[in-house]
Parts: sequence; C-alpha cells; structure tokens
Amino acid sequence: MMSLEEAKKSFANYLNAADPDASLYEIYNAFVVEKMKMDKYFSVFLDEHEHEMNLSENYDSPAWQTYKQKMKDYDVIERFVNQSRYYLNKNV
Repeated sequence: MMSLEEAKKSFANYLNAADPDASLYEIYNAFVVEKMKMDKYFSVFLDEHEHEMNLSENYDSPAWQTYKQKMKDYDVIERFVNQSRYYLNKNV
C-alpha cells in the first residue's frame, strides 16, 4: 500500500504527465485511507477534549490550537481526495 507522501508525489507526477502510468486508484485509495485515519483522530480527540473546548473562552488554548492545525491538515487531505476522485471519474 502506498504511503501518504508517495501518493502525493505520484499524484503530482500524474497531473504533470511525468508518470502517466501512475495508478490513480492506488493514489486515491491512499488519500481515502488517510482521510479515514483523520476522521478517527477527530472522533477520539473530540471525545477527549470536547468539554475543555466548550468551556474555553480562549480559542488559543492548546486543545484549540491542535484542533485548528489538524483541521488544516484534514482540509488538504480532503482536497486531494476530491481531486483524485475527479480525475478517476474523468478517465472512466
């Protein structure tokens, strides 16, 4: 199975036509797996820190900072999932 970094490189090569043989399905699957891991992370994180985040009037608390950073990472992964899905559907 392809790692996230390998998937990002392969997807970039695919888009630049440097590697037209790149398996778009493998790339897409790697992104989906990473997105699922992030979904699981958020479920656990919110279960553990929900009370702290709800009571905190300070949105710069460590829990909020972690949440915001992970949300940025999640947005990037979601963008890759959507882009690779688009190219899969386009090529089918």
